[in-house]
Amino acid sequence: MTTTYNFTGGHYDFTDPDYPQYTKGLFTAGSFTVPNQLQGNLQGVDIASTISDWSFEDGYLTYDKNTSTLNKFIVSTDDSGEYLIQFSASVTYNSNQYLLVMYSLNDPFSVMVPVSEGYKVIARIFPVGFSIYPA
Repeated sequence: MTTTYNFTGGHYDFTDPDYPQYTKGLFTAGSFTVPNQLQGNLQGVDIASTISDWSFEDGYLTYDKNTSTLNKFIVSTDDSGEYLIQFSASVTYNSNQYLLVMYSLNDPFSVMVPVSEGYKVIARIFPVGFSIYPA
């Protein structure tokens, strides 16, 4: 039986002025579907190959299987597998790569773009204003 994990986010508390399309009035939302509920106690596991459907909105762009390529989707789960405690998704949208990251429920959710020495945060929610849960 497939399981869909959904999340809705709060408004950004930081936006980079170099990316004026991201404003503090925007928020995040998304979901992804896997064949079964995720196992408990996963630690940094790439589940991209098991995801049958997915969509993420960062308030400006929508990333999904029709507009983007999901390169990696790294997750860690709680004891039951019912809740994600962290994830990062690497997506390619219009030939540009984005990294959507939530390190933990106590750390910021960030939208990042690649730069020469890693990734640059272009929008962030802190504290994380959303939860990720199965439907």
